[in-house]
Amino acid sequence: MPILVLDASILIDLSEGDLIDTIFRLDDNIIISHLQVEETKDVTGINYEVLVKLGLKIIEHDGEEVKEVIQLATRFGERHINDLFAYNTAKRRRGILLTGDSGLRKIAVENGVDCHGLLWLIELLVKRDILTYDMGCKSLKAIERAGSFLPKTQVDSLLKKWCTNS
Repeated sequence: MPILVLDASILIDLSEGDLIDTIFRLDDNIIISHLQVEETKDVTGINYEVLVKLGLKIIEHDGEEVKEVIQLATRFGERHINDLFAYNTAKRRRGILLTGDSGLRKIAVENGVDCHGLLWLIELLVKRDILTYDMGCKSLKAIERAGSFLPKTQVDSLLKKWCTNS
């Protein structure tokens, strides 16, 4: 089973698109750093207790991981520390980092960490018949209305495909 490591931006967008519960139907291991939980719980109102019951694994970082992230912060100083914990979590566990942060995605790809964004995740939900075209269309429109910074050309292509086929 693949491990999906969520960063804060993905969680916020999933919340805006009312897709948080839906991702647990993927049957993948979905994990998040406790730092992303702290970063997002006041902003999104996400009930993490419910998500844990659905299968979310919240990772606490040990001393070794903290040391690694401090070293990463020296190397990639412009990155938010919580992003580096998400990256390091994906790297250590050979997981897929899910992020909306293009800078973090670049670091991940350059360092051999499998990395994707929100649109990949929503397309995966549609491909696995977890979301219908109509649900994908509505969710993507809601995320876009909320002000997410998604690649316009890709969003328009998906909306054209999904909204006309629903």
